[in-house]
Amino acid sequence: MHKLITAIIVDDEDLARQKIRHFLSDDTDCVVLAECPNGFSAVEAVCETVPSVIFMDIQMPELNGFETLQMIRDSLDEGSRMPLVVFITAYDHYAMKAFEAHAVDYLLKPFDYERFHAMFQRIKEQLSAQNALREQDTLRQELALLKASSAGNYTERFAFKTRGRIYFVNVEDIDWIEADRNYALFHVGEMIHVYRSTFGELEQQLNPAQFLRIHRSAIVRTTFINEILPRSERSYELVLKNGVTLDIGIHFKDSVFAALGLQAPKE
Repeated sequence: MHKLITAIIVDDEDLARQKIRHFLSDDTDCVVLAECPNGFSAVEAVCETVPSVIFMDIQMPELNGFETLQMIRDSLDEGSRMPLVVFITAYDHYAMKAFEAHAVDYLLKPFDYERFHAMFQRIKEQLSAQNALREQDTLRQELALLKASSAGNYTERFAFKTRGRIYFVNVEDIDWIEADRNYALFHVGEMIHVYRSTFGELEQQLNPAQFLRIHRSAIVRTTFINEILPRSERSYELVLKNGVTLDIGIHFKDSVFAALGLQAPKE
């Protein structure tokens, strides 16, 4: 199910506001909360409703678009989510300043439906990604609380949100975990699940009696290790039960051998 996208239109020209409202009316996932003829009414409307996106003209009397945006940022309650902002103007020399103000797009008047639709599709994709990250953060926080209250303080299962569905994976079903920037890729049989976490945070959630960090970008379930093979005089690799081979990081070699009850080879 799509999350509803809420919008506020800010422009001192009636026809300009009507045009944007008309373009948005074709999208059933979007609802316009307010139309504001000036920056001051926009600040009030945004603080009351905190919409998903603001479509805002730059040249307005008394308070221009940039001043309105700054006032919105200053007026929102701490912890409130800042809406995405699309600046709209008849003058192209504002483009650089608009993106410096962290606008997600910049529409030059006059624009047609195709240009507006392409912009709004990007807005929807960005909002969808933000919602997915917030939901996964919520799941992670809930599981962290569960972990803190359980014996041993280690996570017993992880939750993954994919295409609107939530999957739960018990730790004993995890084969190995791979780092990918601020994400972790959980290899579970033939499946790969994406989890938003740094490896440092993730390592604290896993029982060291069950999982072993063998590299700065790899954690392995110890019972899934099949053998250790030398690659050179100083380097080694693990062979997992599914045939996957993973390098043992030089700085992890001693701890890996020790955790497996082995003596690290002398160099």
